[in-house]
Amino acid sequence: MLAHFALGYNRFGNNNESVFVDQDWPAKIGMQNVPGTHFPVLTFSGQPFQGGGIGAGGRLGSGNRGGSYNGSTIGQADFTYIRGTHNFKFGFENRRYYYNTRGKSGSGDFAFSPNQTALPGFINQTGHSFASFLLGDYANTNREIVGANFGHRWRTAGFYFQDDWKATRKLTLNLGVRWEVIGGLTEVARRMSGLGITTANPNAGGRPGALVFLDDIGRNSFQNTYWKQISPKFGFAYALTQKMVLRGGYGINNTPAISNGFGFGGTLGFNGNIVRNSGNTSIRFAEDSLGNIADRYPDFAGVLPNKSPTLANGQGIDYYRTDGNRMPYVQNWNFGIQYQLPASTVLEVNYIGNKGTRLIAKGFSQPNNLPYSVVQQYGDLLPRPWNASSPIPAPFAGFSGTNLQALRPFAQFTGINDIFPNIGLSSYNSLQTQVTRHFKSGLAILGAYTWSKAIGFTDNAIDAEGVADIFNRNLERSITNYHIPHVAKLSWIYELPIGPNKLVNVGGVAGKIIGGWQLSAIHTFRAGNPVAIQTGGINLPTGNSARPDLVAGQDIVANADAGINFRGFVGGTPYLNRAAFTNPPVFAGGQNVVQRLGTVGPYLPNIRDRHWVSEDMNISKTFNIDEHRNVELRGTFLNPFNRHGIGGLQTNITSPLFGQYTGQQMGARNIEIALRIGF
Repeated sequence: MLAHFALGYNRFGNNNESVFVDQDWPAKIGMQNVPGTHFPVLTFSGQPFQGGGIGAGGRLGSGNRGGSYNGSTIGQADFTYIRGTHNFKFGFENRRYYYNTRGKSGSGDFAFSPNQTALPGFINQTGHSFASFLLGDYANTNREIVGANFGHRWRTAGFYFQDDWKATRKLTLNLGVRWEVIGGLTEVARRMSGLGITTANPNAGGRPGALVFLDDIGRNSFQNTYWKQISPKFGFAYALTQKMVLRGGYGINNTPAISNGFGFGGTLGFNGNIVRNSGNTSIRFAEDSLGNIADRYPDFAGVLPNKSPTLANGQGIDYYRTDGNRMPYVQNWNFGIQYQLPASTVLEVNYIGNKGTRLIAKGFSQPNNLPYSVVQQYGDLLPRPWNASSPIPAPFAGFSGTNLQALRPFAQFTGINDIFPNIGLSSYNSLQTQVTRHFKSGLAILGAYTWSKAIGFTDNAIDAEGVADIFNRNLERSITNYHIPHVAKLSWIYELPIGPNKLVNVGGVAGKIIGGWQLSAIHTFRAGNPVAIQTGGINLPTGNSARPDLVAGQDIVANADAGINFRGFVGGTPYLNRAAFTNPPVFAGGQNVVQRLGTVGPYLPNIRDRHWVSEDMNISKTFNIDEHRNVELRGTFLNPFNRHGIGGLQTNITSPLFGQYTGQQMGARNIEIALRIGF
């Protein structure tokens, strides 16, 4: 029996702050009633000739402040027991993830407009936002108040058992299972808020759906502990002959309980904002300012924490489903043959596949959305403001919003953000071949080719994706953005046959200098990326991805040999045919609401971008001074043939450059020379 115990800890700090944080710049420039956290953020609106867009990214000053610290503590106990033909392994693992935020209240963001220096009645033609700034007259301002710093926690416990069994002289079996218990996301002081989906909302006529707080409902987490994360594993290897081996296996692996992105939600009510704009401050004329930057900044009139159940009314709200901690998992399977060829060469042919389940699919879970059939029923009426003459009844007394908002299941919220939308699916199937020549006689070669297909309706776990109709997810099922059907790679190492006792026998000092040089390279050849056709100018009220129609009888590719339109002029040679696409018809009324969904899917199924060809090369030589000292000279050549490729395909049909290539695929040649001294 062999026992192994381990304890691991890691910590990562992400303090992405301005260099002027906590230097009390507001006091230095005469601001009043604001903390000295950072230099005020100044933004400038209007047309360019009116000062719009001044500064880096359209602003002067940086409000970046505070940061976060995250990491984990992991304890393991592993045991190995060998008995006869069995090699048993079993153990336990406890993972404790943490994410601590360290926020700071802001010193104020100020927006300056040309209006305050414009001629009355000519605010679109006169005035300058920087001139308004010189006067100190702002158009609106806001300042964040940080009332709490949070410490989120997520804990899991795992148990596993595995048996590597030498069943016969030719057959080896690998049998195992892992069981994980996934706790819910918690906060150290239960400072989390979210949607209480059945809680009555007093300012929405008692309709279900209100803001609730963990410490008020007597829970540690919005999520229930999940006890059924069971992952079996099976594998085998069978020697058909002395030169041929069959291998295969099946297993399930789940993701760890960590956040995909930065931070967690559920903080509404614990922090606050001071906002001064035209919506809460009356002015006599459009040219009047709402205040001056030299004036005493308005006081925060609220109380923190603010635990009003109606605090999220009129805005979006976070939603933690009770089963949101059911981790995404992937089923993996493979079957292959390995065959020993002459000359120290091995051939492998494998079928490899997997299926992803419960993947994070942001954009696909929208609890406050409606099916597209609502658009077909109400058409151009949906984006318009609701009024008493609307055919849609008011959801509650005092409602204000659009007709679409009035129809939503939770009309008191503009949207519901499902924090862990674990509803994604994917599948991958591939035939993978590989030929390996082990290093012999100064030469090693590895060549591989993969033919594959990846399908799903989610491409990533961080960014929200465009969805036409969340109630018909099959419309989104297509090839994925990482579907590359053909990939071939060749890598090799070659030691030049020059030097002492080599094919070209050069001895003495000359042999030590010119002998022993190694060349190596990686060559990649792969199919192009999938192509997604985009559009604009049309309105899909219940979705966030309005797509065009495919025109029957038109070829999609106009010119397969189209070059690069570097200068971006209209009329360049297109790769894609603009006549092959058009927008679907819209309802009359001026809102451009589509009468039906476009026929083009997320990606074109049979059209791809240009293929890729790339090479990276290396040359190196080690000079051995003695047993303990050496000097290595290495030259690395990235893209040595300076291939630029053809890239930057414009795929929005509203662009005058649609279908044209406007850039290159890869960067220029890069050469690096390195000298390493070992002692």
